[in-house]
Amino acid sequence: MADSGWPDYAKSLKGVILDLCGVLYDSGEGDGVAIPGSIEAVKKLKESDLQLRFCTNETQATREKFVAKLRRLGFGICVSEVFPPAPAAIAVLKERGLRPHLLVHEGLLPEFDSIDKSKPTCVIIGDAADTFSYQNLNEAFRVLISLENPVLFSLGQGRYYKETDGLKLDVGVYMKALEYACDLKAEVIGKPSATFFHSVLSDMGLQPHEVLMIGDDLLNDVGGAQNCGMKGVQVRTGKYRLLPSQRCISGIVVHSAVSSSSSPWTVISTWLDFPQRLSSLRSLPALPCWLPLLISGVLCRALRSSVVAAISVVHLRDCGALGCLLIFISLDCSLHPVRLSPATLLSTFPASSALLASSPHRWIPLPGSPLICCCVFPLRAPLFFPVVFIFQ
Repeated sequence: MADSGWPDYAKSLKGVILDLCGVLYDSGEGDGVAIPGSIEAVKKLKESDLQLRFCTNETQATREKFVAKLRRLGFGICVSEVFPPAPAAIAVLKERGLRPHLLVHEGLLPEFDSIDKSKPTCVIIGDAADTFSYQNLNEAFRVLISLENPVLFSLGQGRYYKETDGLKLDVGVYMKALEYACDLKAEVIGKPSATFFHSVLSDMGLQPHEVLMIGDDLLNDVGGAQNCGMKGVQVRTGKYRLLPSQRCISGIVVHSAVSSSSSPWTVISTWLDFPQRLSSLRSLPALPCWLPLLISGVLCRALRSSVVAAISVVHLRDCGALGCLLIFISLDCSLHPVRLSPATLLSTFPASSALLASSPHRWIPLPGSPLICCCVFPLRAPLFFPVVFIFQ
């Protein structure tokens, strides 16, 4: 996780929300397939002091049957921890006194057994898979177009999702068709709805800034969470792929036409090492990042020799690394900034023989060590902080 604010955020983190399909498992024939390592990662999170919830737009089965499938795959997940859109939709129907016409997967129909479906006053559309036929879509269209005040509920608005045999169209495609035909705007129940996310946060009893959302969907997982004030992390699993509005430069995803709220806080190849990484970061001492710099300045002003070196290994939680090696250099020089040449650095510190190039105030890649930064300031400056950072 490359974001420099990550270690700070880890300290205040109290809860995690995980997407399911594409993050924990890939759906497909039978129960699907668990992503390698995901079962162990969920177990470690549940053993931590963090609250854990699972937020999904799954609408091909009732919540009980869906959780039973996850348990067969090996996940120790309870029904109360999983938040799909169907129960939320039922609550909306009861609150507003609406009777639905259902265009959903047959596996989800039992969820609506307690709801009156005679003389429909609205339409609910979900991921109906093979039930999305012209006849069924046209029937839903006729119900909507016949209503004086047509109401369309969509259980999510995903474009596509991944199964073991490839990508499949999701409910959002058919939602848009009905919106266009009936000249209306659907009400989305499920991700990325702010109401849906807030219901999960309410169940956790936490504020948005205390919770992290991890998913494979840029718009529905990341965008929805960040619109609510959470941090969104996108993983390169499931249906992850570069959109036309994105490009990849040196392995870093750049979002050129995606709204800032949908640009992920960070993108990671896999979240499976997340529990261990989080545990390490949360256990680091809260050492202020400016303290080693202050010590180096006092040391350099006190010694006033031509070249003096001191080495100290510290933990800097603000730099996002478990260890940071600081090399302090004191140069008795004029008021002008001193340029530290590769030759000077190499002759002073033989261990830096892997240095490729050098210039003040510039990040320089090193083979074996990710980054090195050289900064030199004049001795007679009010605060003298000549330091070389080598991140381990």
